[in-house]
This record gives sequence, structure tokens and C-alpha cells, in this order.
Amino acid sequence: MSNFEDADTEETVTCLQITVYHPGQLQNGIFQSIRFYNREKLPSSEVVKFGRNSNICRYTFQDKQVSRVQFSLQLFKKLHSLLVYYCHLLSNLGSLIIILKSLNCISH
Repeated sequence: MSNFEDADTEETVTCLQITVYHPGQLQNGIFQSIRFYNREKLPSSEVVKFGRNSNICRYTFQDKQVSRVQFSLQLFKKLHSLLVYYCHLLSNLGSLIIILKSLNCISH
């Protein structure tokens, strides 16, 4: 085995924490199928979808007013750049409010 093969490597891990809120979340259980406080490790190339359809969306909302696919979050990294989060509203039936201090890329 060469020095190249057994050399120490460094893994860069970026953490994204999301807080969700819905005015009637306690009454209608819209977030009951989401396992909060469980860490997940996802590849940066994955497009994470949120919505009502459990066959398409990784995280589902339990509400008939939510679209089958409400929005997506893409975690991607361009060569020699910081990790960028891209949020895309996929529904025409609502709005998405994002409150974050340094959000560089929003599309809807």
C-alpha cells in the first residue's frame, strides 16, 4: 500500500438546521410524520423535497392544503466554493417565508 492510499483525509461536514412553523401545528399535526431531533447525513447532490406526497417527498406534511410537492431544498457545492443552499418553491398554491441572516440564493 502506498503512502497515498493510507494518508489521512479530511471530511468537511456542513450542518443545516431547519426550524419549521405552522400556525395550527398543534391542532392539526401537520409535522407529525417528521422525525425532529434526528440527525441525517445527506449527499450534497441530493434535492430534498417537502410536501404531501410520501412517494416523492423525503419530508411529508399532513395537511390537505399542502401541495403534493410544496418546495425543494438543494444542497450543492460548486468547486472551490462554500456550500450553497438553494430553496425552490414548487407550488402555485401558497408562499414560503424564509427568515435567515445570510441566505444568498432564493428562487421561486
